[in-house]
Amino acid sequence: MTATLGIPVGWVYSGTFLVGCLLAGTAGVLLAPIYSVFPTMGRDFALLAFAAVIVGGMGSVPGTVIGGLLLAQIQSVTSIWIPPVWAETLVFITMLLVLMFKPNGLFDKLGRR
Repeated sequence: MTATLGIPVGWVYSGTFLVGCLLAGTAGVLLAPIYSVFPTMGRDFALLAFAAVIVGGMGSVPGTVIGGLLLAQIQSVTSIWIPPVWAETLVFITMLLVLMFKPNGLFDKLGRR
């Protein structure tokens, strides 16, 4: 549909890929001084980002931001009293509870127009 309107779809795909690569490279550069550098260093952050999107609601950017802030607070506050490994597990337990009681997330938007 957009190609018929004159929008170069190939350029849009390439530009989107370029912006994604730039963001991933920037994140790697910013995290390198803090964490040790190894090939799978972004796995933990990707899992937490996935949990934030699920808790906030698919397709809702404000919900994802609020979900990320909520999960970060849960992880940081609970790591005071319990070991940090279990605090990360509590984040995924929270995600599971949200999926059980609100399957579309806290701010569901997927499927709405």
